[in-house]
Amino acid sequence: MRRRAAIWATMTTAIATAALLTPPLHAQLVSGLPTGGALDPGTALGQVRDGVKGALDDIASPLTDPLAHTLRDATSLARERLQRLARFVSRHKDSVEWDEDHQPAVRGEVLLLDPDPTALATAKGAGYTVIENGTLDGLGIAYARLRTPDGQSLARAVDGLRKALPGREISADQLHFPAGASTSSSRETSRPSPSDLPRGGTVGVIDGGFGTGSPQSAARIVAQRGFAQGAPRVSDHAAAIASLLAGAGTARLYDADVYGSDPAGGNALAIARALGWMQQEAVPVVSISLVGPANPLLARAVAAAQQRGMTIVAAVGNDGAAAPPPTPPPTPA
Repeated sequence: MRRRAAIWATMTTAIATAALLTPPLHAQLVSGLPTGGALDPGTALGQVRDGVKGALDDIASPLTDPLAHTLRDATSLARERLQRLARFVSRHKDSVEWDEDHQPAVRGEVLLLDPDPTALATAKGAGYTVIENGTLDGLGIAYARLRTPDGQSLARAVDGLRKALPGREISADQLHFPAGASTSSSRETSRPSPSDLPRGGTVGVIDGGFGTGSPQSAARIVAQRGFAQGAPRVSDHAAAIASLLAGAGTARLYDADVYGSDPAGGNALAIARALGWMQQEAVPVVSISLVGPANPLLARAVAAAQQRGMTIVAAVGNDGAAAPPPTPPPTPA
């Protein structure tokens, strides 16, 4: 017992020392990500692996074996996640590409918030083409979708537009994946936990399509709407959520399918549009079992929905301590 206590005391001291002397683990991992440029996925993945390994080696070297083992596990989780993303982008390179933070995003499209004629004219003069200029129904958020200049990578296009329009909120349209699922083409490889889901009353779900589901859940589906090509389309992940909610006594279910059959489904704009529809339908509680990088349009949409009285319950990911923070962030209890 004394030896075990001594080990834990040593680990506690080492952890505290590491926390004081090194930046947060997430910050170190992110610092290893390649930014900008036209790196191919293999080269980029190699750089990320080197960055992750170097950051964790710096922390683990002075620590005891048990903690070093834990950090090696975190390295493995980070590596697996990066490999999944690299495979996903490679499979769907006609629809998806890396953004400036090396996150999967809709190929060749940039989002501009609060566009005005002057900003759009500047963007056009820099080689960007307006695909869509609109407002999110139900939330009142103005945005524009812009096509990137010919021959320019998404990463460089985002950086270029930020330089042309300093101070504006500009981003790629990053993708989000079902919480706990691998980044496979089907995105239907996991089932949510019942303890993570809201109970009772009317609940909206932003995910894939419910389909007919079980007879119990089908009887409670009020409406389904698609926000991607081929949507609504049945998803095992979404159908499982519908079944669990129905089993928990939820009386009315609304479904927004943001995936359909589109490899670039689950993007920030689709989720924001789905939130706007839920707001128009006066859905009081919305479950978003999806995770992805921070996005200004999605953050604005979440805040606008919450200000209008909507409760949003977001999931956390399954990639462990080495994963980036999930977005949208979970609603505090």
